[in-house]
Amino acid sequence: MDLDKQSLCQLLFADSADFIDNSVLESDECQDYLDYMCSSGIENLLRQKDCFEEEKQIILKDTKKLASENYKTFIKSSECVSDINEKFTEIDGKLQSLAEQLPAFNQKFLTFNDEVGHILNQKRQNNQTLLKHNQLLETLEVTQLMDTCVRNHYYDEGLELCSFVRRLEKRLDHVPLIKSIAGDVDKLKQVMLQQLFHQLKGSIQLPVCLKLIGYLRRMELYREDQLRMKFLQARGSWLRNIIKSVPKTDPYTHITKVIELNRVHLFDVVTQYRALFANEEQVFVVHVSSANLRNIFNSWILNRVNEFLDMLRDDLKAGASARIESVLNQAMYFGLSFSRIGADFRMLMLPVFNEVIVENFESKLEQVLVSFKSILSCYTFTGTSISANTIVQLIAQPGTVNPPSDLVLYPPLSWTVNEVISILNELRSCCPCSCENEIVNAMDLFVEKYAMILSEYYTNEKSTMTSKEIETFTNTCKAFKESLAPFLLKAPRKIFRPNENILDEKLNLEAKLLPLTAVIEPI
Repeated sequence: MDLDKQSLCQLLFADSADFIDNSVLESDECQDYLDYMCSSGIENLLRQKDCFEEEKQIILKDTKKLASENYKTFIKSSECVSDINEKFTEIDGKLQSLAEQLPAFNQKFLTFNDEVGHILNQKRQNNQTLLKHNQLLETLEVTQLMDTCVRNHYYDEGLELCSFVRRLEKRLDHVPLIKSIAGDVDKLKQVMLQQLFHQLKGSIQLPVCLKLIGYLRRMELYREDQLRMKFLQARGSWLRNIIKSVPKTDPYTHITKVIELNRVHLFDVVTQYRALFANEEQVFVVHVSSANLRNIFNSWILNRVNEFLDMLRDDLKAGASARIESVLNQAMYFGLSFSRIGADFRMLMLPVFNEVIVENFESKLEQVLVSFKSILSCYTFTGTSISANTIVQLIAQPGTVNPPSDLVLYPPLSWTVNEVISILNELRSCCPCSCENEIVNAMDLFVEKYAMILSEYYTNEKSTMTSKEIETFTNTCKAFKESLAPFLLKAPRKIFRPNENILDEKLNLEAKLLPLTAVIEPI
């Protein structure tokens, strides 16, 4: 709009310029009217107010006429407008309520969308499950199949199932069902392990041992050294149970049966062990040296030998020593048979036999001393009816020592020599050379105690003895010192060294009989 028109507009609409829209002023009709005004004269401009008034009246008249002619239409239009306003007001209220509920609706829609997605996912999984029904059924039946294999001893199939489950668990360890199946299979695997060890503790041959150890190796539960220990423990338990079943009523029968069982079965176990496990020098085991592998077997053999030696010692002391020669022969044959496997333990048995032989010898000599005390307590030294001229002198064979014949004049001494000879004869039937010193020392101690008993008897009884009894007692003591004591001291030495000439000086007789000499000399 040019400057003239702007000035004209300000003059015409000075009072209502703020209420007139610029778009109205710039419309074509307004521009035409302004052009007309600008081109009109003064008179025409002065007449414009009257023209406007006339035109206003005409418009009002036309409006009234139109309103009167279209009254009903205006009424209906007014009603329509009123209804439309009410409807718009109602719609506005509902729109506001809808706008308020839209966030909750949106949240529920999102929740519904998630649920639908979950349902669709489950449906997809169910469809996949249906497609893989046969494979899933086989997987679910693994536990039942494993139980059947364990119950019926189908160990090959059972180990294959264990391998299958182990691979399945590595691949699907996040699936709870697979973890549950793996746990059940592990429990059944332990049952199978117990069955295998139970069979190892039974009477089985080498082929069965090979199969059982093969199963244990396939289970991969033990290292090489642990597997060897488990095998030896199981077979040792079986051997121990067999030996425990032997009745112990007769010690000799018990020990001979134990020797036979150990000789047969222990050798079988060693044979099985060497067939099942390779040579230690050819085995490579992580963290396990060949020396440790050898020590496992050597320690087990040593424990079995020690158990046998304990049984041998107990049975010999319980009464089997009465036939000790037979027991010794069988035990030595048993030890010799193990030389084939490098485990000859005969030298370990010698101390046991020596101990029992020496203990029996000492015990019997002690019984002789006890009996001799009892004899002295009721014996009276009144002399003997046997004449010295009637005594028959025995001729000693080369390398032997005969008891002095004059001892028959003294009943206590003759009884003693008979008892001791009986004990020495039993000893001679089985007397290892290694126990020579113990036997000789036991006899030396016996002679000393015998002399002590005689001296104590005189000390206690001399006040009641007659001169005749004292004389007889003195002769008895002299016979003991000059005849019985040297014989008793030489006899055991001759058993071990029959060709050696034993001099009286070597016996140290005076020192051993010192208590008795102190009694005899004053008399």
